[in-house]
Amino acid sequence: MQIFGKKYKIIKVAKNELDNDKIGLINYRKGIIYIVKDLAPEVWQETLLHETIHAIDEEMVLSLNEDLIRRLSCSIFAILKENGINIEFHN
Repeated sequence: MQIFGKKYKIIKVAKNELDNDKIGLINYRKGIIYIVKDLAPEVWQETLLHETIHAIDEEMVLSLNEDLIRRLSCSIFAILKENGINIEFHN
């Protein structure tokens, strides 16, 4: 996946490989997005959008907090879904 010209590798991981109750995590330095593999498809897609917003926040130096990123990802995902736009990713 490419975000603002930077390549990010998406790695599906087991739930116990991430801290606390996280289902997604981004490592900007390594260019990796980790997402729990056993999620329902819509949850996986929304998590990918959430981590993408983190990348946008980092690149654009927006200083968004986690709550705002969560609300943005949920809202944008709902709008996409309501309009029949699917988020798909193919390695």
